[in-house]
Amino acid sequence: MAMLIRSTSTLGVSLLLILQFCTGACATENVTCQIPAGQMIEDASKSVPQLFTLATALEQALKHNKTVLSAKEELLSAKAGKKRALGAMLPHAYASMLAKNQEGLKHRETNPDYITQASNDRRLGINQTVFDMPTFSRYTGAGLQKERAALYLKYVELDTLYNTEKEFFTLLSAVENVKSYRKSVERMQAQLKSALAFYARQMKPRLHVLQMQTQLAKAKSQLSAAENRVDTQRARLISILSLPQDAAVIFKGSLGNVQICTLDRLSTYIDMAFKTRPDVLVRKKDAEISKQGEEVIEGEYYPKVSAFAEYNQKELDYGSVWNSNYDVHYPYADGNHETYAVGLNVRWDFFEGTSTHYALKEQKRKTQSAVFKYQKLKEDVAAEVKRSYLDVIQYRNQINLSRAYVNEAQETYSRADKRYKLGIGTSTELVDASRELIDAEVSLNTALADYNTALAALYYSSGGFDQLKTLGNQPLVN
Repeated sequence: MAMLIRSTSTLGVSLLLILQFCTGACATENVTCQIPAGQMIEDASKSVPQLFTLATALEQALKHNKTVLSAKEELLSAKAGKKRALGAMLPHAYASMLAKNQEGLKHRETNPDYITQASNDRRLGINQTVFDMPTFSRYTGAGLQKERAALYLKYVELDTLYNTEKEFFTLLSAVENVKSYRKSVERMQAQLKSALAFYARQMKPRLHVLQMQTQLAKAKSQLSAAENRVDTQRARLISILSLPQDAAVIFKGSLGNVQICTLDRLSTYIDMAFKTRPDVLVRKKDAEISKQGEEVIEGEYYPKVSAFAEYNQKELDYGSVWNSNYDVHYPYADGNHETYAVGLNVRWDFFEGTSTHYALKEQKRKTQSAVFKYQKLKEDVAAEVKRSYLDVIQYRNQINLSRAYVNEAQETYSRADKRYKLGIGTSTELVDASRELIDAEVSLNTALADYNTALAALYYSSGGFDQLKTLGNQPLVN
């Protein structure tokens, strides 16, 4: 009879604890976990937080990232450089004036040929390059530099898109981990409450309570570390967006809406990388620019021809001259003289020691080095594309495995929790199930973030600028 009464009492306590747990679960079911704002926003009345989704974050980065702005300035500089090189081939107009007063060094009494002269020489002319190989080659080289600067800007924009998406996905993963650790803390608090109830009725030993308290403290520590990672990741993303670190910013998104895409063949991405990836094209352009440098040096072997037209006006004013032969003074003829001249100026530096020869030899070595760098980059890019391609496949499979892992861990925890509340399970069994569940949830969060990052890396490594922007427009917002 006593055993029956005790069993009935145990069952009643267990049912009461189950009811309390279900009530607590229902009360917390609709709680929305917002992305932690850290210490960035202390008073909402001071500033309105700026909301960023992945798409708007990409727009912000492309418009305001300092590296992108620097690359844009380099492009403008290259455009000006090309115009400057063009200006060297256009006609050059010039004007000059020379005023001169000339007088003998010795006095006329002691100098038999003493003379004084005042002159005013004015020139107005125009000069046009007819043939100058170095000048022509420099203009072609300036055009290549402009094309290189445009490619470099494209590369910087591609790199900025990739880094923004990578940091954004990492932030979303960190936020999901915070949600998981908060749920873990709530579970631990409920478990500690159950353990205290069992201990108060002398149905469980004090050891169970201590185990639950230890696990709760550990869960709170993990939650604190996860929240710190969110704040750290926010700071990294804010830096990429070129915003002040104290800016009121909210990043909104979810990894739960990730869309699994179908991949093309690996060779398709490698071919696309060779054709469109900006840094590959920059290295190729470097080789072309170096080759153009050879033509500039080779142009020194050719004669330089220019045409000119000039108008000259000269005023002469001679003083008296003492001539010892005739012992008389007579003036030179004063007057104004106007002349016109047109002609060709030809100059051929056919020998300059060996400077041009070795300059050309040096430039050819630089060209060959640029070619090798281009070839090596293509090899590295092919390996990078393949690595990203395999990562996408791996993390795509990992998502499915992690989802199954979470489902199994949830069922295991549910069973262990029920067993513990019924008094037939151990605290060790419940703690292990709870730890397994948080590990499974974090594993799924990591797999989702890694898949998105790997997909962004694949688009980046293959030069898929438009694909990266499209990835940013996927429905990641809840």
